[in-house]
Amino acid sequence: YAAVLASRGGSKTLQLCLKTMLPPLLQVVRDGSSIDKQEFVNTALYGIGAFFSSCRAAMDRAANDGVQWHPHPLQPYCSEAVQVLCGIANDNAAAIRALESVLLASPPAEDDMERINTMLRHMSSRLVVAPEGTEELQAARAQTLGVFLGRALTAESSNSLLDAAEIRELLRNDIFLE
Repeated sequence: YAAVLASRGGSKTLQLCLKTMLPPLLQVVRDGSSIDKQEFVNTALYGIGAFFSSCRAAMDRAANDGVQWHPHPLQPYCSEAVQVLCGIANDNAAAIRALESVLLASPPAEDDMERINTMLRHMSSRLVVAPEGTEELQAARAQTLGVFLGRALTAESSNSLLDAAEIRELLRNDIFLE
């Protein structure tokens, strides 16, 4: 409910929802590495994805009304979310989907770019070169990589995590092996 409130409210409502909900959700993921807490962690991961997506929806709605928010409302949370999610996304479909929401909703910090690129390359190799994991995990990897490959090779490439040259290299070296 809070994510819906964040997407439909104004700037103050969005910021209050993010400030109240994102830090505890990130903490649950950080602290929940034991297997007996996996369902709880997955719920928190989907919550993180929902808040980042809600923020993106609110910002898109505001932009359509001619309003630009500065600084970006997710700026205080993006780097921490990237670090937490990249740490577990190799083997967790919920983390991969949350990471996708984070990266689509907020501009990553320069310091996070290497971590993100490494994660995306690792996902591609675990999908194509040496496939492993459940069907759900493989689907999450494929869908997330598809989103970023598509964005990098279209008009949205100026907002892409990977530039077109890096994407072509990824395609040539990891996906369409020569």
